[in-house]
Amino acid sequence: MVAVNLCISHPSSIAEQQERLLAGRKLYVDHCSGCHNLHFPKEYTEDQWKSNLDEMQVKAKITDDQKQLILDYLTAQP
Repeated sequence: MVAVNLCISHPSSIAEQQERLLAGRKLYVDHCSGCHNLHFPKEYTEDQWKSNLDEMQVKAKITDDQKQLILDYLTAQP
């Protein structure tokens, strides 16, 4: 019974997480592919992605929130 309750309570948080990751992916594709080829998420560590995004934020014209969504997408890959 507890497992059923856990399964029922998690879909919204899983759905929200998936929605954020998809939003991050869309921002990554839309804002980063205009000037250069896209990199696979596993090409860089989380710290390297943070540095890359900090460096490119102004050129890509993204907000801090958008940058965080992109970072979440790039670093969530298993």
